[in-house]
Amino acid sequence: MELNYKVPSFSANKKYKRI
Repeated sequence: MELNYKVPSFSANKKYKRI
């Protein structure tokens, strides 16, 4: 899941920000 958080996608960042 760390990879998704590193992604430059702001939308995904917010969803994976809970990490």
